[in-house]
Amino acid sequence: MVSKPVDGEPANHANGGTIGFTMSDAKQADAWHKAGIANGGTTIEDPPGVRQGAAGQMYLAYLRDPDGNKLCALYRMPAAGIITDQTGGGPPVPGGPRPRMFIARSSSFLIPSL
Repeated sequence: MVSKPVDGEPANHANGGTIGFTMSDAKQADAWHKAGIANGGTTIEDPPGVRQGAAGQMYLAYLRDPDGNKLCALYRMPAAGIITDQTGGGPPVPGGPRPRMFIARSSSFLIPSL
């Protein structure tokens, strides 16, 4: 659904929002970022890397696509001392697991993945 932004400003390039994709690990986020740059995107904010958020450490990589949309790859890092199953990594392959998409308003990444 597309509607007039609640802030009354003109609709443009997500108008304060971010379109994001959850990744299986930091390597997949880096591959996504590299592919985005190679296909006309521009890196924005800090370089890809670990950030501390309210929900713990996250590996984030931001791009602005050729249409001006703000995009983000997000890998939620496991808490210290927790062992998780890391399957594969790298970009998705046909028939393999695909990154899940999430949409966040502003810089809040507390919205669960869809």
